[in-house]
Amino acid sequence: EPWLLAGLMMASVLHGLAAASRSDMEFVLAALQAMVYGLFIYCNISFGRPPALTESQKMLFESVPSDIRTVLSRLDLDPTMTRYACC
Repeated sequence: EPWLLAGLMMASVLHGLAAASRSDMEFVLAALQAMVYGLFIYCNISFGRPPALTESQKMLFESVPSDIRTVLSRLDLDPTMTRYACC
């Protein structure tokens, strides 16, 4: 979904360019989840449906990650790291 991709891109840009910490990103992703949930409920009520998620909405809602590492992995932005031991 394009809106989900836009949200994940926003989170990765905040994390990478604005140097937001993992805990800050947890807040951003939780806010994104809350907005998506509220939008689905609002749309359902607007169309005369009960204020609950449909199965397809629930699947989309659950696809919003809550950890920035998952976001980076889904966008294939995982950094390649080589660890060295130094004495």
